[in-house]
Amino acid sequence: MRAFGLFRIQLRQLPVTIGQVIGLQRQKTGSEFRILENGKHLLERTYIVGEESVLNPRGRIFQLGHRLRVRTSAAGEEHKGSTDPELSNGPGDSSESSRRSCTTIHLRTITRPSKGLKPVLPAIEARLVLTSYGVTRSACALVDIGANLAHDSFDHDRDEVIARADGAGVTRIIITGSSLASTRAAIDLVRERSDRFRCTAGVHPHHAIDLDEAQILELRELAADSCVVAVGECGLDYFRNYSPRDAQLSAFGRQLELAADLRKPVFLHQRDAHEDFLALLREHRSALAGGVAHCFTDGLKEAQAYLDLDLYIGITGWICDERRGTHLREVVRHIPADRLLIETDAPYLLPRDLKPKPATRRNEPMYLPQVLAAIASAREEAPEELAVRTTRNALDLFGWPNISGLS
Repeated sequence: MRAFGLFRIQLRQLPVTIGQVIGLQRQKTGSEFRILENGKHLLERTYIVGEESVLNPRGRIFQLGHRLRVRTSAAGEEHKGSTDPELSNGPGDSSESSRRSCTTIHLRTITRPSKGLKPVLPAIEARLVLTSYGVTRSACALVDIGANLAHDSFDHDRDEVIARADGAGVTRIIITGSSLASTRAAIDLVRERSDRFRCTAGVHPHHAIDLDEAQILELRELAADSCVVAVGECGLDYFRNYSPRDAQLSAFGRQLELAADLRKPVFLHQRDAHEDFLALLREHRSALAGGVAHCFTDGLKEAQAYLDLDLYIGITGWICDERRGTHLREVVRHIPADRLLIETDAPYLLPRDLKPKPATRRNEPMYLPQVLAAIASAREEAPEELAVRTTRNALDLFGWPNISGLS
C-alpha cells in the first residue's frame, strides 16, 4: 500500500456478529475511532485493497496497534487487510487482545497519518460501516432527494450527520430550500460539498404570504444558481393554513412560472389540497421540465393523477408509520419503477420502525435505507435493485451526472 492508500470494507448481507476494535492507540497514532450504538447486524463479505476476505458467522475483526486484521475463528485462519507488511501484525503476535471476543459496532473510522506527512494526508484510512441505530447500510449508493440539512437542528453536528449518511450508503443529498433564508443556506452547503450535494430553491406554502415582488426577484436569482436543481419546495398546504389560501395559490403559480422559465423541475408539496393543487399543475404542466410530488402521503387516486402528469413520486418514512402510513404499502406497488424516488425529509418524519429506537426524534439522511427497505418489502423487490432504480431516477430528474466513485 502506498503513502496514502485507501481501503474500504463494504458490507452486504449474511448474519454475523462482529465486534469492537481492540487496542487502538488513539494518542500514540493520532487515530480516530467512533462507535455508534450496539446491536446485531448483517454482514457478508469484506473487500480490502482488492483482496476478498470472507467472514463466516463467527467472524471477528480486530484492531491491534493501529493495524487491521480480519480473523475467522471457526477455521482459525486469518485474512490480512493488505500484503503490505506495514499492515500486518507480524509473526509471533500473540497479544491477549487478539484473543478477546468482540461486541457488535455500527460505524468506525480509523485514520493513521504516514510518517513525514501532515495528518490531512492519511496514510491509511479504513472505513467499516454496518448500520447506524439498526439501519443496514445500502449495498448501492442512494440519493436522498429531500433533506432539510440547512435546518438549525443540524447546526451543532452537521458534519457528523453527513458522515453518518455517507456511512449508510447515502452518497448524494438534495437539500431542500423552503424559504429564501434556507435556500441561501442550502446553496452555501452545496458549494462546500458540490460532489455530494445539490439543492432546491423555493418558498413553502407556509411562507407564501411573505412572497412579494421583491422576494420573487431574489428567488429567481437564487433558483438560477448552478447549485440549484429544482424550484421548490412549493405547493399548497390546506392542513395547516399558515398562509391564507389565496396567498398560497398565488405563490404556487408564480413558482411554477419561474420553474418553466428556468427549465428546472419542480419540488412539490401538497397536503389536503389535492384538487386545487392538481388544477394548477395541469395548467402549467406543458411548460414544466418535470417534477416530483415530494413526501407523498395520499392514496392511490392522487398518486395516479400525478403519474398521469408524468411526475415522480417521493416516498418518505411515512410508509414506516404503523398508525397512518400503512396505506402507502399498497400505493407504492402501483408506482412504476421509473417514477419512484426516496427521501427522508430530515429532520422530520423519523421512521417509526427503527430498532433500537434512536435517542431523539430527529430524522437524518442515514435512515434512508430504512425507507428503501420498507418500499422494497411492500413491492416484493430486492432492495439492491430498487436502490439502483431510485438512484438512476433521481439523477435523471435533477440532471445530476453519475460521477464515478459515488455510485
